[in-house]
Amino acid sequence: MTTLLTTFFSRGNEPMITFDKEERTIEVRNHTGRHVYEIDLERCTTPAQLLDWIFQLHGKTWMTPEMMDEFLSIIEDVCREVLGKSVQGCFCPFGQSRTVDWEKNPCA
Repeated sequence: MTTLLTTFFSRGNEPMITFDKEERTIEVRNHTGRHVYEIDLERCTTPAQLLDWIFQLHGKTWMTPEMMDEFLSIIEDVCREVLGKSVQGCFCPFGQSRTVDWEKNPCA
């Protein structure tokens, strides 16, 4: 796995949230280190889909405020790295919903 970003370490040095640049996935592990979610960014292309993931994770008992902050930060960093703009700039500039194409990179 080629990890562009690895953040929020728990249980020693095990990363809780990682981004695989080649696969374009964000992987989330719970406090025990178990792989819980793999978010395929190719299938997360609208503000509604992104918001769904945010609240899906927010509702988990193991999701701490620090982990949520790191998850949001990783999404921001990934958008800037892959698409060249912020999450807001790509998904909803000036309050207008946009569809993101991670392959064609329409935000750059």
